Amino acid sequence: MTPTSELLLSAETIILGFAVARLLHGAPGIFTLKKSSVSVIIVWITCCLHIAIALWSITNRFELRLDFFDFWLKIIFAGITYFMCDNLTPHNSDQIKSFTDHFNLIRKRYWLCHIGCCINIAFAHEYTGIAKNIITREKSLLFYMVVILPWMLVSIFGLNAKTKNLQLIAVSLLLFLYLFNSAFTFLESSSLTK
Repeated sequence: MTPTSELLLSAETIILGFAVARLLHGAPGIFTLKKSSVSVIIVWITCCLHIAIALWSITNRFELRLDFFDFWLKIIFAGITYFMCDNLTPHNSDQIKSFTDHFNLIRKRYWLCHIGCCINIAFAHEYTGIAKNIITREKSLLFYMVVILPWMLVSIFGLNAKTKNLQLIAVSLLLFLYLFNSAFTFLESSSLTK
């Protein structure tokens, strides 16, 4: 592993660790149904899956030679993830009376964070994978069709959804996408299936 990779691994892990701390700090309020709702619980679970997938991807790129642009793309992704988690469960989350009302206030920022992460991943994929001939065009097309396009469409739908029912549909679709991608990653990389 190169010194740049070690530095990046440390920086990303620290930032994502702060995001996990935020989520765990707010968990008691999120899982109190008098203060929360099914939509907010789904958002919290999705944020946890988001971080888990990000941490898993960190452990699978040791062979790559990263440059300064790669470094910034990864740090920006981790920063957006932290911002998303900090908005959902801020430092004063124990003082939030209703997480449902709180989510309604921050929902646009939440969905914009997903759009930002999606764009960031697309840039990283194009710059690191395609430009450096690590990923074939066929795998790249599959990645866009299965991950990027659905993620972007659901995020745009969530950003524009005004009612609680439409938000529930949007967060449920996003959770389904994350579960699908997590299951696919598990099946692809698990020693149980090899």
